[in-house]
Amino acid sequence: MINKYKFLRLRCFLKAAFRRYFSFFFRFRTPPKFLVISPGGVGTTFLMAYIVKKIPGISLNHIHDNDGFKHMANFPWLLSKHKILYVNGDINDIVNSISRRGWVLQQSAKLGCSVCQLLWNDEHLERSFIRAIKRQMNYFKSRESSNLMVTNYEDLWLKAEDIAIFFEAPDVNDFCKNFPKRKSRFSSTNYSQVEIK
Repeated sequence: MINKYKFLRLRCFLKAAFRRYFSFFFRFRTPPKFLVISPGGVGTTFLMAYIVKKIPGISLNHIHDNDGFKHMANFPWLLSKHKILYVNGDINDIVNSISRRGWVLQQSAKLGCSVCQLLWNDEHLERSFIRAIKRQMNYFKSRESSNLMVTNYEDLWLKAEDIAIFFEAPDVNDFCKNFPKRKSRFSSTNYSQVEIK
């Protein structure tokens, strides 16, 4: 079991280092026209599933991040040719959501936090994870582009029409009318080991 856990750590460290320091290699991939990016824990899975359902044939990144685009820390070269919806949220809710599912190690790697993979203390790991989330948030919030839309989980339902227009939905009224109903979040329970400020 220990060896298996160490292998997970090593794999996450390599993934984090690649995403943080060698992300330029993603330039050689052919990204979809539309991308949904987030730190995780903010409802992007249900949102992407709905977008694909309502806009058949849309060129969108993979709903389960099989292509590696869903949780990238930054995408400076994509804003000129591709449209990005960045969804963030309350950091406390994000950390609780990820912690509840036991994904802090893997999610921190996707956000490019290589130092997270070297921390064995849960509290220190979460603090570094929080810094990685804030770094991603600050990056996207500081960008200005007509191809970038930034919103948060709480506003998804208020911005359904804006989202439909951004993704060029053929029937905006239908997209808004059938937008998934909001559900209560399990992450209201505090699973975090640290006080988030």
